[in-house]
Amino acid sequence: MHGRFNEFSGTFTVDKAKPDKSSFEMTIKAESIDTNVKKRDDHLRSAEFFDVKKFPDMTFKSTKVEAIDGGFKVTGNFTMHGVTKSITFDLKGGKTIELKGVQRTGFATAFILRRTDYGINALPEGIANDVNIFIGFEGTKK
Repeated sequence: MHGRFNEFSGTFTVDKAKPDKSSFEMTIKAESIDTNVKKRDDHLRSAEFFDVKKFPDMTFKSTKVEAIDGGFKVTGNFTMHGVTKSITFDLKGGKTIELKGVQRTGFATAFILRRTDYGINALPEGIANDVNIFIGFEGTKK
């Protein structure tokens, strides 16, 4: 099953000369889950899964950023379903281009989260505990 979240926001600061001064933050509205099946989305919003009334947001805030070939290794606190855990992932990209007079910088990453690590224990037959996460984003220079 594939899904996405349609409502999210974030900020990032990149200092290529001093990567440890870089930072990444993101907020995802759990209610915006979209698997293209309304009944399934409603179930995922329920207390059995995301419990969006009690835990409306998922958040990430970096605590450490290191330069790696092709991007950054980012460590930070990810909070979902009321549980905060430190996660680390490779963030690829970081090239800046100018489109119509606006500078844009983009990144992408992929990693795996385990539902049970975040207290989402409702795993009926056929639903995996490991969830493949794909994130792509771009920002404009202020």
